[in-house]
Amino acid sequence: MHRAESEYDNFKLIFGPALDYAQFSYTAKESDVASFEIGLDGVYRFSDTDIGPFAAYGSWTSPNTFEITYRQIGYSTGAKFILTFYGDAITVEEFGVVGSSTYSGVVKENP
Repeated sequence: MHRAESEYDNFKLIFGPALDYAQFSYTAKESDVASFEIGLDGVYRFSDTDIGPFAAYGSWTSPNTFEITYRQIGYSTGAKFILTFYGDAITVEEFGVVGSSTYSGVVKENP
């Protein structure tokens, strides 16, 4: 995935069958991994990560756009990731405390 100004990479979004949450992760900086659950029922899920605790929920806002609303616990402002899929291409937009970043890449199936 092409990096923007931030040092995030390796975005993953995994849905399990019959679960009320999904798993979202990315690599921050050089090797810190943020991996957290996303409530799919409008309820925050809480997770500990390498870069601190997160609370998140998400939903499909259109047939090709998945939006994740999250809070990194300890910060006063919430943030969001918007993942937009175009065939095998993806754009990830982050709107956070210090501004916004956009990443682009290729969708890969989870083995």
